[in-house]
Amino acid sequence: MAKMASDIVIIGGGIAGLAIATELKLRKAGSVIVLEKDYIGSGNSTRSVGRTRTMQLTESLTKIAIKYQEKINKIGDDFGFNVLFRRGGYALLLYDDDEVALMRKVCAMHNRLGVKSELLGPEDTLRLMPVLREGEPVKGALFNSKDASIHHDPIVWAYHQKATELGCSIHQGCEVKKVFVKNAQITGVDTTQGSIDTRIIVNAAGPSSSDIARLAGITIPTAPLRREAMVTMPIKHVTDCVCTFYRPTEGWFNQTMRGEFIAGAVSAEEKFGYNRATSFDFPIRTSTILMRKAPILGDLKITRCWAGMYDITPDHLPLIGQSKDIKGFYQLNGWSARGLSMAPYASELLAHEIITGDKPDLLKPFNPDRFERKKRVVEIEEDYYARYVEDDEEVPLMSN
Repeated sequence: MAKMASDIVIIGGGIAGLAIATELKLRKAGSVIVLEKDYIGSGNSTRSVGRTRTMQLTESLTKIAIKYQEKINKIGDDFGFNVLFRRGGYALLLYDDDEVALMRKVCAMHNRLGVKSELLGPEDTLRLMPVLREGEPVKGALFNSKDASIHHDPIVWAYHQKATELGCSIHQGCEVKKVFVKNAQITGVDTTQGSIDTRIIVNAAGPSSSDIARLAGITIPTAPLRREAMVTMPIKHVTDCVCTFYRPTEGWFNQTMRGEFIAGAVSAEEKFGYNRATSFDFPIRTSTILMRKAPILGDLKITRCWAGMYDITPDHLPLIGQSKDIKGFYQLNGWSARGLSMAPYASELLAHEIITGDKPDLLKPFNPDRFERKKRVVEIEEDYYARYVEDDEEVPLMSN
């Protein structure tokens, strides 16, 4: 690539980078170049397990998730690409009374925003998810029947195809080496394939986003954290619902359309850092916890394990918008496991901000400079719930 010029340069060729490129071109933004240091979706997008839910734990995340599902539900028609969008429901499994109490508040918030979540009692939970029978006694579940899953590859390639059709120039195997700034204004980038003059950069580099920010001379409070997954042999279909539990450690499982079970359970010993290798103890840890929750799955054989990277912020909310210290340097990262399920709609909002200069209200909670006077250190916390739950009116537990 000889020296080039572009109105906008997107760094990162995952779902966020491809989505913002697409949304900018749909709004006649001028020339757009996407730079991906490896292959399209290589950072985490094609290592995702495709969970997408409106059933978030804060109001700001829920509002974005609602809009995302409206968008993704019709993206097949808009893009002419089947993204395997599947509404099977989503359940947060609850095993202690304090979890039930916390989810009453979350359920009330959902219903106030129009998300029809339900707080189920033990028998309704087991009736909905019979794979939990004979497992650790469950106190209930926060459940939404409209939540869904998608397959990561089709959604990434749908955006890749659309961005290409609209005239985006996408360069794979192109690593950014320098970001040029003059008088607090972005002026260009230098890459392994040449240099590009530009006045606008969008940092959509996922787990590498903090490295890109440092090239521009600023620090953003994100850190990469490995998350592993495994898949089993297929069996007869027994459940549509995606299940998550947060204690004793964050874990989840669901059955795919092909009959496999995908599952994972995190380790409290996991350290921050870029690491896409799977660990020997992961399938043992996950199988042990899963046997406690759903022992009926005990005979399944594990066929494959893999790892991806979360891009974590201190409050586990994304960074979206222009950094105040450098004009033309926009953040679209820090997804904390929600990139595949929120980036497409958040990119629509950010594209509006870039072109008009007006920040949509839905993006204001995700201001990339919000940690200036607050804690900037990313920590692994023992209680997943506590970092999210807001004070809202309670709703009664449903009768069995």
